[in-house]
This record gives sequence, C-alpha cells and structure tokens, in this order.
Amino acid sequence: MRVWTAVRMICAFAVMGVLAATLIYAQKFLLPVDTSVNGEVSSQKKPKPELPLFDVPYSEVQLLAKKLDASRIADVEPGEKAFEAARELLVEAKFPEAEEKLKYILTYYPTAPSAPEARRILGEMNMDRLLAPIENGSKKIYEVKSGDSFSRIVAREQTHFDLVVHLNSLQRSDRLHPGDKLLVMPLNFRLVLDKRNAVLSLWDRGSFVKDFPILEDYIAPSRGITATVVERREVRQNDRAVNVASSSYRTADKLLLLKKPRLEVRAVGEFPRDGFEGCVISAADMEELALLIRPGNTVEIRY
Repeated sequence: MRVWTAVRMICAFAVMGVLAATLIYAQKFLLPVDTSVNGEVSSQKKPKPELPLFDVPYSEVQLLAKKLDASRIADVEPGEKAFEAARELLVEAKFPEAEEKLKYILTYYPTAPSAPEARRILGEMNMDRLLAPIENGSKKIYEVKSGDSFSRIVAREQTHFDLVVHLNSLQRSDRLHPGDKLLVMPLNFRLVLDKRNAVLSLWDRGSFVKDFPILEDYIAPSRGITATVVERREVRQNDRAVNVASSSYRTADKLLLLKKPRLEVRAVGEFPRDGFEGCVISAADMEELALLIRPGNTVEIRY
C-alpha cells in the first residue's frame, strides 16, 4: 500500500512538472511580457519561431536545388546556350570548335529545340569536308601505274568513277598516264532509311554524316528493321541508261537500287509513280548521296 501511494505521488509530481513547463513555454513564446508606461503587463502574441525542417547543411541544400533545376531544363537551356556558342564560333570561322560544340548538343541534348538545326549544320560541314578536293581523313593520293584504268582503280580503291572525277576536277575525256596522281577515297558508308521519321541518313561506321529528308515515300508499311545492301548504282535520262562517256552523263538522273526489298532511291522529278517502290529526295541531296554510295554499301531500313 505504501508503495502504491509513493507511485501515485511520483506521477502527480511528474504531471505538475509538465504543466509548469508548458506554462513557462507559453509565457516565453506565446505571451511575452510587454511592459507599458504604467508598468502593466499586456498580452501580445509573438510569431512562432521558424524552426529548420531538416538538419542539413545549407551548402548541400543549394547543391540539391541546382540538380533539380538542371534536371528540369536539361533539354532546353543548356542545349540552347551551347547552340548560341556554336553559332558564334561559326561566325568567327572557328570551325573545329564549332563542330565539337554541335556534336556536344547532339550527344547530350538531342531533344533541345536547336538540335535539328545543329544536326543540319553538322551534316553540311561533314559533306564539305568529305567532298573537298584536298587530302585529309580517309582520302589519299594514288599514283597511276602502267596498265591502270579508271575501272581498275575504282575497284581496287573501293570507290567509283564519279567521285574520282569530282575530287580531281577531271574531264570525261581525260586519259590516265603512269605517274599521274589521283585523289581517291574508299566508300564504306552505310545508309539508314528511316520511314517513320521520313529521313535517309548517311553514316561512317558509328559516326553521323548527314540527313537527307525524304520528300516522297512509296515504301509498303512493315515492322521492325530490315538489313540490305545497295545492289546497283544507275545513271538514267528519260528512264534510259546513260553511258559514262556520254555528254549528258553529268546532268542525268542518279539512282540507287536496293537488293531486298527491291527499292529505289532517286531524286524528285518527272518519272512514273505507278509501280514505283522506294523513296524520293531532293535533286541536290541525290547528287551528293550518289557521290558517296557504291554497290555493296549496307542499308538499314527502319519501319
């Protein structure tokens, strides 16, 4: 009985202690003493103290805020800033630096509003470098030997006659002589025909070269991805084959014929659409593409 009485007394003292602490807190934070001129106490509410929600260093909070902000605008502001920097470099004729900046945009900010224009500019820069009549990259000087002919050289160097003529500013009637030096470039590019996005892309192994927009699509719908090759490269005028020695060869239509499925890639113009299967690109794009593609190049069709 005495033990129970002691327990009750301890509990009573504990409750009184809690009440006393509550009154002291209320007096200190909620009803502070404000002594007026006559010495009377006035009750005036004081704003609750602002207590930190988390015990985290301020520097870490700032870092987290930056990460959140960056994730929100990663595809917009950084990409646009990089594109503006690339344009400034182009104006200053700092082409290697501009090229690296454009590649940076396509790699890290592919969905930025400026990414399509960055891809277009990069494609033009790539084509200028590939078709420039100077020795660089994969282009090399070939010295003509006794018994050489254009057909032998292009077969040995994995290129074709049109590109040799273009790179060396030759005339159709030019003859080869031992000791002549020709600029040649092997053509090991691959094509990606993307039906869904209406674009024909040229790639050098895993590196992007240029996009060629598809203007007309006459390819039957399908699914998945199909791998094929360029079976033939033809030159036609009025839908008739044109010989390389012909004076109209340069202005004739260039075509690429795929093996399986049997599709054609040709320039926009007057030709029968009935029964045509393939895609149509601009005349200027077809001229460029025909210079860089030879039979045997791989093609990937994406439906």
